[in-house]
Amino acid sequence: MAERLLNLSRLAMQPGQDAEEVRRSSPVATPFVEMLNEQLKETNAKQLYSENDMRRLTTGDVNDISDVVLSVTQGELALKMVVEIRNKLVEAYQTLSRMSV
Repeated sequence: MAERLLNLSRLAMQPGQDAEEVRRSSPVATPFVEMLNEQLKETNAKQLYSENDMRRLTTGDVNDISDVVLSVTQGELALKMVVEIRNKLVEAYQTLSRMSV
């Protein structure tokens, strides 16, 4: 995730650049949307995996409970990351909407 954020920071506008120049220099048309979709898919997969592990735990099919705890924690952290990204996007939108043009 940190590597993706570094790649995203390289796509940010530099002082003196206009939006068209940034769009033309971008290697992919919509890297942020693709990155966000990929992160959502990974989060969903982790949630489904942890749900499956919990189901296996309740039926007694798990020998080591630490594997279940680990998968549930990974799913929880991934979900928290997505929620924080959403919160930051909403906050940025609200800040932009309050700006006078």
